[in-house]
Amino acid sequence: MESPASGHRLLPHTADLILEAWGPSRHACLREAVRGLVEAFADVDGVAASGTVPVALQADSGEELLVALLEEILYLLDTEDVVPLDVTLTEAADGGLRGAFLVAPAGAVSQQGAVPKAIAHHGLELDEEPGRWRCRVTVDV
Repeated sequence: MESPASGHRLLPHTADLILEAWGPSRHACLREAVRGLVEAFADVDGVAASGTVPVALQADSGEELLVALLEEILYLLDTEDVVPLDVTLTEAADGGLRGAFLVAPAGAVSQQGAVPKAIAHHGLELDEEPGRWRCRVTVDV
């Protein structure tokens, strides 16, 4: 069976979880990583967005950009008490990302797993393969 053009999956890993995502472009892959991380702890199906939060990220590597994007989710949850329902991303001329999270109050979503504590910096992958981008990251839960 052929995998869809974009998607993600969560795999258990000791006291952590592994998040894998893929898409036809780097920003599509990263968007799926955002969706996967949120899916790990929240059921956002049917929840309407209450606002947007702009995101502008720059990093030395694609892997560090992935970490920064996912850490932004944890930051928003901790400081703004909001959960990203989705994200729009575009590639910036400087190699970074620009876009916005569509968010809802944390109380509007059902928690379905442990809220992640951190994004690990070891074992990161963000690679371009023939016809798609893929990433893999370890999430500390």
